[in-house]
Amino acid sequence: GLPLSELRSQLQVTFRDLTLLGLLAVVLVLLTARYFTSQITDPLRQIARATGEVANGQLEHELDEDLVGELGETARSFNKMTEDLRRSQDAIRYQKRHLENMVQERTAALRQKARELEKANRELKEVDRLKSDFLSNVSHELRTPLTSIRSFTEILLDSPTAISPEESTEFLTIIASQTDRLTRLIGDLLDLSRIEAGEFRFELFPFPLEEFVLSPALETLRRLFDETGVELKTDVENQLPPILGDADRLSQVITNLVDNSLKFTEPGGTIELAARSSSERIPDELAAGGFFGVCADTPEQGDYVVLSVRDNCCGIPLEDRQRIFEKFGQFGNVLT
Repeated sequence: GLPLSELRSQLQVTFRDLTLLGLLAVVLVLLTARYFTSQITDPLRQIARATGEVANGQLEHELDEDLVGELGETARSFNKMTEDLRRSQDAIRYQKRHLENMVQERTAALRQKARELEKANRELKEVDRLKSDFLSNVSHELRTPLTSIRSFTEILLDSPTAISPEESTEFLTIIASQTDRLTRLIGDLLDLSRIEAGEFRFELFPFPLEEFVLSPALETLRRLFDETGVELKTDVENQLPPILGDADRLSQVITNLVDNSLKFTEPGGTIELAARSSSERIPDELAAGGFFGVCADTPEQGDYVVLSVRDNCCGIPLEDRQRIFEKFGQFGNVLT
């Protein structure tokens, strides 16, 4: 019963409203979808970004744990994982520093051992060289008196009737002196062995120096001076005070010093043996020669008797004087 035009107009209005409602519904759906999608994708982006940072070694990033549902659980698991990784990384760094310190300590210890081994090797080589030098010099020292003893003994044995009593006495005197020299050399070697083994002992007692040491030593040495043509001078102070020591060893020291001077003093030369009291352990005129080390447990001032042996032979170079007390030290032709 309605007119057709009015019906068409009503349909257009209805179609328009439906279209508007449809568009509004689509917009609402899109906005709603956008909202809910962002609620899911934003945390996922954060998780992806945080995962990338962890992959690059940056473990300080933490996710928001207030997310809903599985995302919140994922965020909490992720944060726990990064915390565990940080702890593991700290432990690894600590172990690394510890290992580096151990390596440095072991390296330093190995270097020290290497230096000690190198030093020991040098010392062994030096000892081997000194031993060779010592054996060479001792062989030479022993060969000389043995040759003299053998030569004069063969002369006495081969032609006893052609030799006068004076010559026989002279030859026997030489043989006796060379025998004494061999005895001293062998005694020195035995003393050295006892010193190396820690078995050397001194007999210390007070005694007058001239009576127990100087007179017996000079009596032994005068024969050597007569044979070599070297003049022996003595400068012994009168009434020297008694000294504390080992008379036999001191006599041996004096004999060795004088005998060493005799080896390198030309005939016509002079050797002086002096003894005098002193208030200084090493007088200035002797200290100037540079032959003496420092004895820490002996006072520099006190009551001393100073013995000295001087000669006018070639001498020992100044740069070698600090080494004269080294075992088997050889300076030029001088064996200490």
